[in-house]
Amino acid sequence: MQSYLFSRGHRIASYAPSFWFWFWLSAMSLGGSVKAQIVLTTADTIRASGNASQFEIVGYGGVVNQGASSVQLRWLRVGSQLPSTWTHTICDLNSCYPPFVDSADFTLTPRDTSNLDGHFYLNGQAGAGYQRIRLSTLPANAPIMVVTYVASTASSTTQTLISAPNKAAWKLVGRELLLATEGLEAKAMVRVVDQSGREVYRKQVTESVERLLMDQWPSGVYMAILGSGSGTEQYRFVLNR
Repeated sequence: MQSYLFSRGHRIASYAPSFWFWFWLSAMSLGGSVKAQIVLTTADTIRASGNASQFEIVGYGGVVNQGASSVQLRWLRVGSQLPSTWTHTICDLNSCYPPFVDSADFTLTPRDTSNLDGHFYLNGQAGAGYQRIRLSTLPANAPIMVVTYVASTASSTTQTLISAPNKAAWKLVGRELLLATEGLEAKAMVRVVDQSGREVYRKQVTESVERLLMDQWPSGVYMAILGSGSGTEQYRFVLNR
């Protein structure tokens, strides 16, 4: 039987800044005139196992309150897709929660930090999967960002994608393009065109995380275009052999 260690979370100040990429969000109105700026930090490549015998894969992230007032935040699990034996948890500054906990609140004082980590427990099974959470401000429960943790034993890497609600997040990993959406599935279409404008890929979005495999595509500059009821989003990327 799989056992879990659930402990208090931790703050992220101990991590070396050079390991982190900063994703800035615009200042948001909290409680009327109170302004706060929430920054999400995440490593581009996150510690992961290369085989299913590893106990877990961990995607490390964190949030920072760069405003002058305290901010109350809530994370809510909004979706996951995992191999049959995998389970998953989220850790914040207060705790590492059991798999059945799908939401928790925490408060950040000015300049305060919290970890925001996604853990995958493999239970001996190879494969790939994701879990995603929505981070909102309280008491209005206003969404400010969506974080998607994508784990794979095959690639030995775990990726974290960050987007605003009802927006897409893109990440090129080798010759695989990851596309994460929330609320756009079943009504969105993703297309890819090459540098001459020729369409080389088209697919309706059916999953919260889509994987576009491009092993056979020639090197060059491409543009991915996501069309939905919310409008059109584009992502330019370069493939190299």
